[in-house]
Amino acid sequence: MPRRRRVPRRWPRGLVELGPGVFAYLSGSGEPGMANAGLVTSDEGVLLVDSLLPAFGRALRRAVRRASRAPVRYVVNTHYHIDHMAGNGGFPRATVIAHAQCRREALEIGSDMEMWARRLPRFADDLRALQPRPPSLTYEDRMVLYLGGREVHLLHLGRAHTRGDTLVYLPQEKVLFAGDVVCVHVVSGPPDAHVTGWLRVLDRLGGLDVEMVVPGHGPVADRKAISEMRELLSLLRREARKAYREGLPPAEAARRLRLGGYFGAWAGQERIPVYMERIYMELRGEL
Repeated sequence: MPRRRRVPRRWPRGLVELGPGVFAYLSGSGEPGMANAGLVTSDEGVLLVDSLLPAFGRALRRAVRRASRAPVRYVVNTHYHIDHMAGNGGFPRATVIAHAQCRREALEIGSDMEMWARRLPRFADDLRALQPRPPSLTYEDRMVLYLGGREVHLLHLGRAHTRGDTLVYLPQEKVLFAGDVVCVHVVSGPPDAHVTGWLRVLDRLGGLDVEMVVPGHGPVADRKAISEMRELLSLLRREARKAYREGLPPAEAARRLRLGGYFGAWAGQERIPVYMERIYMELRGEL
């Protein structure tokens, strides 16, 4: 493992300009529910990548207005987890776009606000009061939007963090809004993960011409973030397979695992047992 990689406790927060008309909106924290968003602006309108939790809606809308006076035309949900799409209703005139499986999951699973309230107790009151707004426009493999002369590619490269992940890629600017397929300095929650499929998606991402990555959680990074995410997932899968062959239950595999070093300093270590369980489910043929 490479040495001298450091993990900051905090990172830039709020609106960060990545290039003309392209912005990240960063939560500045790896705490549960603290996700990132993205903005692509033009005179024709704004495309918003993820809409965050209601607690951050007012600040996000202010950031959008600072970035552009044009209306928000599109909201793209990278996946159905509530910290990425609960704020859809704050942009009532925008078309909400997602992968078809994301819409299905949003309706079948993601609409259970009591479940989300238990998972994110800090935001429980807001979530119990939420009337979720699911995506209204979906695609299967790829969709290309043209916004003020700029191409915005929506890509579904396979099952990964969820069954319906969308990657938002700007080929001219070489910017990738990755959702939770790539996180930086944060171990994202994996209740729907298929780690082997996730690794395949990361391999495919390696073929894109990317210079900047906006992760679902964590600070903006360069393309090394893709390979680091792959390194972490490969390590988890390798250790889970070893424990599985030894006949250990997944909880014991998680207790025995000590990431240490760079990955051991990432936020969200408490989620490692869920990764072990998901990988065991793969090995048992249950996924």
